[in-house]
Amino acid sequence: MEGFTTSDSDSCDSEQHALKTLDLSRAGLGAEEVDRHLQGCVRDEPKRAENVENLILSENRLLAVPACVKSFDNLRVLDVSGNRLKRLPEYLARCHLTSLIARNNGLRNDALPKSFSTSIKELNLSGNDLTDFPPQVLDMPSLKYLYLGGNKIESIPDDVIRVSG
Repeated sequence: MEGFTTSDSDSCDSEQHALKTLDLSRAGLGAEEVDRHLQGCVRDEPKRAENVENLILSENRLLAVPACVKSFDNLRVLDVSGNRLKRLPEYLARCHLTSLIARNNGLRNDALPKSFSTSIKELNLSGNDLTDFPPQVLDMPSLKYLYLGGNKIESIPDDVIRVSG
């Protein structure tokens, strides 16, 4: 597909050369354009779309996360950094993401989903407009890495344990 950067596995087996990463970053695309590209991928190449694990939509002109993101059943990493997002959709809680990167947007506390996927290991919400520690992260049993720097958070709840290694 035109405009997509792909990453193949290291295996020489042709069946193993499945598309793993769809990269539409730094393309200056709006939500409609991204949605059209993604819907085209799902519609025209369903076998390839089902293998997508990493979706990189950073540095575009997105005001919202395209709804067709939920069509990528095996999606594990979603990067929507550097857009103009004001809200993260509730359906992200039903995606089996292990990494959600939404740094440098305009996200506020009331724009976060009521819950995040319990499979998320890395959550990056740095560089947004958060004023309070998001309590949803306390209900994320798999979370290992949380990035909240560059926000306006003044205090961290006592429930949060700081572990340094």
